[in-house]
Amino acid sequence: MRIRKWLPLAAIFFAVCSGSPAPKLVVHISIDQFPYQILERLNPHFTGGFRWLLDHGHLYSNTHHDHAYTVTGTGYFAIGSGMHPGTGGIIGNSWYDRIRGKKVNCVEDPDAKPLGYPGDARSYRLVNATALGDWMKAVNPESKVYSIGGKDRTAIFLGGKHPDLSLWYNRKGHFITSTYYTKRNPNWLRTFNRRLNLNSYRDSVWTRDRDPSLYLEIAREDHFAGEYDDYQSETYSPVFPIGFDEGISKKELYRRMPGRPWFGRITLDLARTIVIQESLGFDEVPDLLAVGLSSPDYMGHAYGPNSQEVADAFFKLDRYLADFMAFLDTQVGLEEILFVVTSDHGAPQNPEYAETKGIETGRIKRSVISDAMDRVKARIKKKYGPFNFFTIYGQSIYFFNDEMKSLGIEREAVVTIFRDEFQSVEGIRTFVDLQHLETGGLTASEQRMYRNMIHPELSPDLMILEKEHYLLWREIGTTHGSPYTYDTHVPLIFSSSSYKHEIYEQRRNTVDVAPTIARILNVPYPEKVDGIPIKKETE
Repeated sequence: MRIRKWLPLAAIFFAVCSGSPAPKLVVHISIDQFPYQILERLNPHFTGGFRWLLDHGHLYSNTHHDHAYTVTGTGYFAIGSGMHPGTGGIIGNSWYDRIRGKKVNCVEDPDAKPLGYPGDARSYRLVNATALGDWMKAVNPESKVYSIGGKDRTAIFLGGKHPDLSLWYNRKGHFITSTYYTKRNPNWLRTFNRRLNLNSYRDSVWTRDRDPSLYLEIAREDHFAGEYDDYQSETYSPVFPIGFDEGISKKELYRRMPGRPWFGRITLDLARTIVIQESLGFDEVPDLLAVGLSSPDYMGHAYGPNSQEVADAFFKLDRYLADFMAFLDTQVGLEEILFVVTSDHGAPQNPEYAETKGIETGRIKRSVISDAMDRVKARIKKKYGPFNFFTIYGQSIYFFNDEMKSLGIEREAVVTIFRDEFQSVEGIRTFVDLQHLETGGLTASEQRMYRNMIHPELSPDLMILEKEHYLLWREIGTTHGSPYTYDTHVPLIFSSSSYKHEIYEQRRNTVDVAPTIARILNVPYPEKVDGIPIKKETE
């Protein structure tokens, strides 16, 4: 395996320039669905953890995911591995596998089993890549690497192929791992899960942290059409306070917990446990703790980035992070820690709110997509007879090229049928042909982002692309997954107690995160990594 190397003095550029030694602990905090506009809008009002991270941070204000399908799986894979989704073969949260003839999850593992608790067995086993933690362990096997998250793919992609442990929430009341990682759950994990007692939250009520007048300055009105309402919902009332309806079952309570802000505190409590029990940052060998905070994604989907709910969730997270960092200061010392903050993707405004700003927008219902697909199938059947040369999964079309060739079917003719039938669907821009990106009316940057999604064996042939500000599938709240700026633009902050607040506006990509941390730690990384270490513009 070829690796990239550099002179040691350059490798610790950040440490040298800041006057501090290389960190003993890297705390990589990745916040699910954290569009840059939220940081920009709430920044003046942060007083806790975010305030410290920004005041002692190098903020890269023009950081983007450089791939077109901006979902959790592709985003965390790019952050953790430094590779584009196409390079590593992680082309979504799930996709259709032509060889196996079925849908596959991005972190599924048929050879593993969930360990000690119910849930899906997941791992990094089938991923054709390594990640930051693997590079660290290749240099020094004594480096400890732990990753946690509210979602399995979050923890797994941040942890890499051979972490000491990856843990994720099973939505059944526990944090779990699989037999890929260990044969036996550590005692501290069993104790943590036993004391978790999520059932005690059934009477909890989500209220605002700040004066209600502030939310009217930084967010929209509390009661706004297009927000999800799952509390006292007999009458549509998406407003504070928010709780759980009386009589909610344990099963439903556990399923909904990630959609409440308290889950961020719970995840950080697990991080505290790991620091203490596994002695992270306690010696001179650098360790990695990757924390995926998944709750903002659930709340963002439900309410949208401009909602009072999301604003308050980030205010609470600001407070939770402050408590977590105070804990780290007593256990490790903030002067020994490098903090890195970013996100797997952004999100657009809810269409109902975007309309009030004069933006052309809308929701594209599943039924409309289904009807258009039926028209496509009818035309193809009429022209070619019964067919089995393609399959549809989500917004992607997978051709079976051998079958098409044996039937004498021209690929371009089928592509034309798909585009013809969808051009009249309101909100649909085009079908992107991944074999001929220049034919879909894409900009040069969009072509590049789709090119970064292409894997020679796994990628679909066609992908639906909605118009900007239109939401595909989602009939309430918001979603993500497009190449548009609101989905690609995310925060990136490198923070240390010795850093001064600086903002850099040059374009950066999320694939640069892992090699940048590697450079700070003087750790080589694989040649096929797509990202490059970030240097200060003043170098």
